[in-house]
Amino acid sequence: MSSVTIASYSSASTPKGTTVVVYPSLQVHLGACKAFAILAGSAAVLNLAIVHSGSVGSSPGTSITGNYQLDAGTTESATASAVQCAADQNAAFSAAMSAVCTSPIAADISSKTLIPGVYCAGTFSMIANSILLLDARGDVNGIWIFQAGSTVITGVHSAMYLVNGGQLDNVWWAVGSSATTGVSSIFVGNIVASASVTIGARSVLQGRALADAAVTANGGSWIGTGYTFVSGKISLGSCLEFAVLAGDSITFNSPTTTISSGSIGVSPGTTITGPYYLQNGNTYLNSANAKACAISVNSAYNDASVATCQHNLAASDLSGLTLLEGVYCSAPGTFSIAASSVLYLDARNVPSAQWVFQTDTTVITGASSSIALINGANAANIWWAVGTSATIGTYSVFVGTLLTHVSVTLGYRSKIIGRTFAMSSVTLAGDVTVIVPPSPTVKPTSSPTSALTAVPTTLKTYLPTSLPTLQPIFKPTVSPAGQPTPQPTTLSTVKPTVSPTAQQTVQPTPQPTTLSTVKPTVSPTAQQTGQPA
Repeated sequence: MSSVTIASYSSASTPKGTTVVVYPSLQVHLGACKAFAILAGSAAVLNLAIVHSGSVGSSPGTSITGNYQLDAGTTESATASAVQCAADQNAAFSAAMSAVCTSPIAADISSKTLIPGVYCAGTFSMIANSILLLDARGDVNGIWIFQAGSTVITGVHSAMYLVNGGQLDNVWWAVGSSATTGVSSIFVGNIVASASVTIGARSVLQGRALADAAVTANGGSWIGTGYTFVSGKISLGSCLEFAVLAGDSITFNSPTTTISSGSIGVSPGTTITGPYYLQNGNTYLNSANAKACAISVNSAYNDASVATCQHNLAASDLSGLTLLEGVYCSAPGTFSIAASSVLYLDARNVPSAQWVFQTDTTVITGASSSIALINGANAANIWWAVGTSATIGTYSVFVGTLLTHVSVTLGYRSKIIGRTFAMSSVTLAGDVTVIVPPSPTVKPTSSPTSALTAVPTTLKTYLPTSLPTLQPIFKPTVSPAGQPTPQPTTLSTVKPTVSPTAQQTVQPTPQPTTLSTVKPTVSPTAQQTGQPA
């Protein structure tokens, strides 16, 4: 006779017993924070981070430090917009935390598919190599709110994806203390933390990091407020000028090494020792040029590492193989070329042909080994993403851009036609020659989209162990004299040094050149209802 109040998510029954579910209107707004990718209450610490879209700010604190790249945005230290974002951040946290929890859930959200709703737990976590799907089921207004009483922690190579119309700005993580994303992981949503946010090295945050205390973005991390991250689009960025760059140190051993073209540099370190000769380039010790290149190295390593693996080679030995363009990963986790052996890369007269080699650990080539480019292959379109270290043998010829997470060692009188980048150290054994090739032809291995609508399969570490293994795509065509046809037209030094018999006997039966897309293990509905980003 006065009023009836129905609490959120309660049910009311009609006289005939029909149940009507009443959903709440969830009001969580970005406000001024829509313009920010990162806002820290005390300090923002950015270590070789790439902020692709959105500004970086601090309020009420004023500390923003580190070497970072802003692609589209500004740095806001206690400015009016940063102050307003700090206020809106607190309002968003309160609104997200006060939403009625519709789905109490276990802390481990690995390998789950979650529809829009309010999920609550003391902590949220994801194990290494796991995937979380946020499935909007066609509702572009679907909202996910994750209420964590204390922490959110995701493991190495874990990933989150929005599917079937889910929108980035509709995903909220309200964290009672701190959030930490794993190394080389993908995290989706707006993190609003009452303490801190730490973004793992070489990881991707598609969303925002907003914290009352500190936000730390570690080496090679990529932060963006939209869906513009393109796996496999590898670029030298600010490194076009460089032939060699190391994070800590470069060591040249006697006799003198010759850098025929390109500069050398170290950043954030400042150590270069030993004799070397620059024919056309400069030396940079943690200068602005070197700092910018160090960021680009991290970005290129990230992109090369997560490009979709097209050919998972059962053996690590590349000796004697002829490989067409593609993305190659090693089942054993390493690549090698035996002493006096040759790896052939055949462009089939396509100038933009690109090769990406992904290894979790090492690349090792033997003495007098070589890489031969045939049918128009370009050294600038060859990328080696190396999880630890690369060791190039004495008197050998190596081709391509080395992107190593730790170190590179170039053997005595070896020659590299390409570039050498290491996040720690580069050692040149002596009398080494480095030749920078012409600029690469940038060719994405996957296409950007404005929104994710299905399950991308972009991380090579997500591929199951049952992925079909491929051996070399084609046997090299040899002439009666035993030389590959045609001969390399630009790199005379990379002619094979093995006999025709040795080249022919190591070739396995050609295998198919394409693989069907390998999707993570999720429900059939989630796999079939969209297009990959």
